[in-house]
Amino acid sequence: MKEFENLKVYFNEVRLKNLIKILKERFNILNHTPELNFNTIIQQADLNRPALLFKGFEEIFLYDRIQIIGETELLVLKSLNKKEREKAIKRFFSYPIPAIFVTKGFKPPEDILEEAKKNKVPLFSVSEPTTLFMREIFFILSLLLSPYTVLHGNIVNVYNVGILFIGRSGIGKSECSLELVERGHKLVGDDLVKIIKHPENFLIGEAFKGEVRTFLEIRGIGILDIISLFGPSSCLERTKIDIIIRLIDWSETLDIERIGIKEKKVNILGINIPYVELPLNPGKHISVLVEAVALNYLTKERGEVSAEKFLNKLKGKKL
Repeated sequence: MKEFENLKVYFNEVRLKNLIKILKERFNILNHTPELNFNTIIQQADLNRPALLFKGFEEIFLYDRIQIIGETELLVLKSLNKKEREKAIKRFFSYPIPAIFVTKGFKPPEDILEEAKKNKVPLFSVSEPTTLFMREIFFILSLLLSPYTVLHGNIVNVYNVGILFIGRSGIGKSECSLELVERGHKLVGDDLVKIIKHPENFLIGEAFKGEVRTFLEIRGIGILDIISLFGPSSCLERTKIDIIIRLIDWSETLDIERIGIKEKKVNILGINIPYVELPLNPGKHISVLVEAVALNYLTKERGEVSAEKFLNKLKGKKL
């Protein structure tokens, strides 16, 4: 589909200070090197634990990643004699490390802190368990570093299925979103949305301007604050995009899929997403149709295809 072939792809530049600002909203982060600037550019979402380097195995030390020092690393350092420990720490700081986080509430050892200041490597500590913190920081960095595009549309989460609505201006995308929210589903974004390619090969959608993500524009009424009208559970910050639905004007000459055996897909940022066209005409309850699309998607995910069952029954085959 041509409109998706030429989407402009953007990339974020992630600096350490931006990452710290986001992390501070979730974690109590102690900064042990406040005198340093945090303009370092973070280039990878992956993290590294330097326990093997401390033990002298230097061949695959991934120095360009954020370094995580947890209980394992501290135990390894503790197991070394004085000379071995000094050598291990000097070896560690001989690389251009972007930043270090000490986890699980441990206080950074004095010799690590001293070398961090000397080599101008930002050093932080958090109280969270190492695995939990690594999972969170990886997820945040993955989103920040992933390529993304911006397009006009609405995103609603229906039965935990992320749906991106597209269609001509004024066709009723926002009205459809409002109906779905009224029926208990969750608004993610209205009008201008950001589609992010996650490193694990799926798409994530969110409002392009996060600060107004809970507002919906309804022509003839104006701007509605969905959270004020329907409560906090009526909105989501982001969702995986599972289906794209294009709302189109009804016409008797339309060539519309009748059985549903042919599944259309469109490619966004290199990922194929199921694509459905829903024609609008007076009397159609569009939100019910969208719920049916979401439920049908979930049924297909379980390996059941309604159209195939229908055809098999017509042919008299046993299911």
